[in-house]
Amino acid sequence: MLRNSRSILQQGELDGFCLLYAILNAFKAIYPGKFELDQQKKVWSSLIGVTPSLQNFASFGSTIADIPNNDTDVVVKALLKNQYSEILTNWLKDKRHNKTGYSSITIEPVTMDTGQWYQAMLKEPFPDDAAYILCFREAESMSKGVLKYGPTNEHWVAIVGATDEALALACSYTSHYLGSKYAESEVSVGTQSRAFNNQTVRKLTSSQLFTHSRYKISIV
Repeated sequence: MLRNSRSILQQGELDGFCLLYAILNAFKAIYPGKFELDQQKKVWSSLIGVTPSLQNFASFGSTIADIPNNDTDVVVKALLKNQYSEILTNWLKDKRHNKTGYSSITIEPVTMDTGQWYQAMLKEPFPDDAAYILCFREAESMSKGVLKYGPTNEHWVAIVGATDEALALACSYTSHYLGSKYAESEVSVGTQSRAFNNQTVRKLTSSQLFTHSRYKISIV
């Protein structure tokens, strides 16, 4: 007998590792070489290894211990991202799998006004050596959400490119949202083609994002 509703959990539905997925998706977008699944798993393991208070981080949307998503949390995560960039840099320095000539990953905060930053990404050439991550605040309803394909809760995503009208996103939850209708598209960034599975549907404003949650991930 077929069921129209779904009751079986999918991997990722109960964990809140969206920050780690956003960082790895940003890295995959900017790294021009092959990043095989077994290599991804090793890097993931290293990222997990330096993440504090893992049970809370995993269960409550990439929050750390009892620290809420506020300015204190931002400072703690900034320190954590320094460790993440070091792990990715160490992976690049291993010439057994990295033949690209790149040797470093930097994760730097974006300080430009949110509205101006959004417009600049749409109007100016998207950097072919960088991607961005940010954390959306919870939206009051789907109609007020920023993403075309949800979710409306607090969520980290990677911005991997831009079209004429929207930012192209790599979102770790889109496949859960779309189910059997899930599909990926590509956006051109310089000479690269980057995969994306979600996009913005309205202009970004500071009220939609956690303060200081915007970071630029660059490969050098």
